[in-house]
Amino acid sequence: MTIVRARFTVGAGGPAASRAALRYAVLRPDRDGQRVERAVFGPDGLDVAGIRAQLDAARGDHHYRVVLNPGAGQHPVDQRDWTRDVMAAVAEGQGAEVPWLAVEHRNQSQHDHVHIVAATERRLTRMDLHTLREVADSSWERHATWARALDLDAVQEPHQQQPERSRALTPAGAWER
Repeated sequence: MTIVRARFTVGAGGPAASRAALRYAVLRPDRDGQRVERAVFGPDGLDVAGIRAQLDAARGDHHYRVVLNPGAGQHPVDQRDWTRDVMAAVAEGQGAEVPWLAVEHRNQSQHDHVHIVAATERRLTRMDLHTLREVADSSWERHATWARALDLDAVQEPHQQQPERSRALTPAGAWER
């Protein structure tokens, strides 16, 4: 069962909270304490700069910091596709486009997970979060079924799957500001 942890900030402090959460997710030290810069991903047709501008401009909106964890013992799947499914459901529930960016953490703790920052026009209710978890569970199971059917024992690392997105960030050091 998917574990969803969500926090939000409303108003002018939202963009700063989103930037800080994204910086944390991108630059979090690995198991050995080494600083590792991870790739940011988002909706298909990724434009990191454009989405960051949308997040910064959404000053009156609800800025969410969400962590999705598929739960222990799950068959490995492509967390990026899984996250895109979940965020498409959030946008559908909002009835509007939801700007979001995400970073996956693999091989860092015992639980692979995804950090997401997003801005929504209205607050997500408990029912919205419950629906989000149900969508995440069904999407994970669908992707796991496909992976088992294709006899995939492990998911490739993100830089092996989509090299064009692996360095889609801003110039080195831009997260330091």
